[in-house]
Amino acid sequence: MAGRTDNPGAPDPLGLAARRRGPRFRPFAATQAPALTRAGVLATGLLLAGLSGACQTQGLQGRNRDQQATYTVRALRTELAPEIRVSTCAAAGEAVLRARGFSIAERTITEDSARIVGKAPNDGLFERTIFESYVTPRGTGMLVRVEPWGDEAASRTILDEVLVRLGR
Repeated sequence: MAGRTDNPGAPDPLGLAARRRGPRFRPFAATQAPALTRAGVLATGLLLAGLSGACQTQGLQGRNRDQQATYTVRALRTELAPEIRVSTCAAAGEAVLRARGFSIAERTITEDSARIVGKAPNDGLFERTIFESYVTPRGTGMLVRVEPWGDEAASRTILDEVLVRLGR
């Protein structure tokens, strides 16, 4: 390799020794890596914040628009008075899913919780709609989740129909 030597007293016809002593030449990866790393960390943080429930919407549901419901992390949740039983909510949820053309893929009902999984005729392998009802310290909770990605509009429509069937 002409012009390059490890001997400090050797002649340097190409002037590479001055370049080595001056400001260092840094390739793109070395100069841009901190910025790219910061951008990657920022993007990852924003993505996780979006998936962690930092984004939630609240709305009023039901016949009189007096039932508070919150959509967070792909699921719509609401809470009813304690006099409404879990089995009553489950029956209304199953009736709504069947009326909308869903087939019931899974149905589990106990005294304190219920889970009904519906599949629409055009649903793919991982697509399904889940209706859950459960006992909470203040009453009876309901949850509607459209999997795999969530669909707030569909969840709110299903919950509205369930609340109408419950007379709410």
